[in-house]
Amino acid sequence: LYVTRLRAAQEAGQVRADADPRIALELLIAPLTHRWLLRTLPLTHAYADAIVDYALGGLTPRP
Repeated sequence: LYVTRLRAAQEAGQVRADADPRIALELLIAPLTHRWLLRTLPLTHAYADAIVDYALGGLTPRP
């Protein structure tokens, strides 16, 4: 489902065309899973928002 959404964003020009949607998904999910499994710090909405902001900064098309 997430990969399908990322592909749709690629088609709309919102995500770089050369980005692999499966790797992009891992970029979003892995930090959350890591924090949850290892309990290094609290898993908060602010942390999840930051992960999305940082990941999308790297996935947006370049001028």
